[in-house]
Amino acid sequence: MSEKQSPDFTATAKSAMKLAGTILPASGMKVAGVLTLLGFLVTATESKVYTRCKLAKIFSRAGLDNYGGFSLGNWICMAYYESHYNTTAQTILEDGSVDYGIFQINSFTWCRHAKLQEKNHCHVACSALVTDDLTDAIICAKKIVKETEGMNYWQGWKKNCEGKDVSEWKKGCWRGETKLYF
Repeated sequence: MSEKQSPDFTATAKSAMKLAGTILPASGMKVAGVLTLLGFLVTATESKVYTRCKLAKIFSRAGLDNYGGFSLGNWICMAYYESHYNTTAQTILEDGSVDYGIFQINSFTWCRHAKLQEKNHCHVACSALVTDDLTDAIICAKKIVKETEGMNYWQGWKKNCEGKDVSEWKKGCWRGETKLYF
């Protein structure tokens, strides 16, 4: 959890605590406690945007290279076009479902959102897909590739990566290779 808080949040929290203490002295401590908890929640959900090479290493260790017949370059390319490597990316779709995390996994079919009982084929809460720990997202992405038509599930991959030389996406990420910056 980051110890940095934005100055605006800190000032707002102090103002609210001061207001709670003057207007509602009996419940001021409760309000201060709630605001403190809110502060922890805000900082705990800070966005993590991975670099291409860090993600390549995580994906490689997780066994994504050639998983389902798709090279590591495909996975890195797809994650870029789906979320720009942002772990907390969320996209609300026209049907009311939400795509979550680095792989933009949909709430209707693959994860559980709130109390609504979606299909939840990955048996995971959608909130687990928007954390810096990519374990649940990777497990779910593997399930999607295995149970659907490979990587065709992801439009970002279909439009930008499918049928292209994706070897460039992992170049320069290991010692002795020339670094690429994109």
